[in-house]
Amino acid sequence: MLTRLTVIVLLLLCLCGEKQQVLPDDMDLDAVAYPLDAYDLSEHEMVVVARAKYLMAQRCVRQLGADLPPFPTGRMRAPQDDRYGLASRHTAWEWGYSLDKPPVRVIPWELQIDPRSRLHSLLNDGPDGGCLGSANRALAEPTTNPLPRLDDEAWRASRDKPAVRQAAQAWHRCTARAGLDYDDPVEAPYYHWGEKRIAAHRTLTEEDRRNGLRPSGTERRAALVDVRCKVESGFLRAWAEADVAAQRELVRRHLGELTERRRALDLLVRSAETVNG
Repeated sequence: MLTRLTVIVLLLLCLCGEKQQVLPDDMDLDAVAYPLDAYDLSEHEMVVVARAKYLMAQRCVRQLGADLPPFPTGRMRAPQDDRYGLASRHTAWEWGYSLDKPPVRVIPWELQIDPRSRLHSLLNDGPDGGCLGSANRALAEPTTNPLPRLDDEAWRASRDKPAVRQAAQAWHRCTARAGLDYDDPVEAPYYHWGEKRIAAHRTLTEEDRRNGLRPSGTERRAALVDVRCKVESGFLRAWAEADVAAQRELVRRHLGELTERRRALDLLVRSAETVNG
């Protein structure tokens, strides 16, 4: 015969299982093979190039009596998890729609330097562009990058595809059943909750500035509904598929330009590997 404790445990396990079914796993957008990524630096290549630039700039500023901050460690490529609006349950729970969430990628060492400091001047000023300019020229870093423009073009074009619009309508019906009413799945929730956060925190405390504003319970629940509906409605999958198709077409149309960029990046990486030893 089952004890009362055993029955309670079984009931809790059942409830947890139901919650897991209602709230499906996030779609891993970082696992999507975006065609334009083939013409950009990989995560490993970004580290190789960043370290080489750091070493060259360090040698330069040390000759002038200065020193750089430590080379940062961590992810350098930007994650894709918010490419189509809030899409991560973890982010929804921890931060909701707050823009205070810490960046996943590391802050480049160049941006950690006070722009009013002598070190910043050594790195950037002068007829030759300072120590950073010298490092960039020595590494043969490309001066133009068509990828942001093409990426934005694909994002905007794919958003208007019929399949994406249909999935957005399904998302809207899903969120409406939970009492939410947003005009669109991307910008509207951030605007809505951003306005509420400003109204509730007219004056920020030192702790607020230091740790960021966490979401209220109401915002957190709304954010979780948003993410669940994006997954259940097929919105994320539909847009990702349309985005990939749009990028594939842009690669076909701009293949010469993109191939030339990839050649330049290969040269950059080889130069950086030589510097790194």
